[in-house]
Amino acid sequence: MELYSMENEKTSDQECQNFLQRNYNTIAQKLNNDEYDSLESLNFEILGFLNYFIEEGPKGPNAQSIAQ
Repeated sequence: MELYSMENEKTSDQECQNFLQRNYNTIAQKLNNDEYDSLESLNFEILGFLNYFIEEGPKGPNAQSIAQ
């Protein structure tokens, strides 16, 4: 049973990482292109992205800690 739990956790972590990489590209691209007019606008978008991850991203044992 513990082996199954460890494998589940590993798979969940990888799914979370993949989700973050796929969906963060928009923010990274805008940052690289200097499209944010202030740190506040960047921070606002990052917080929105984190909320999106928590609500729509893969669920798993470590999803909350990965988001932080």
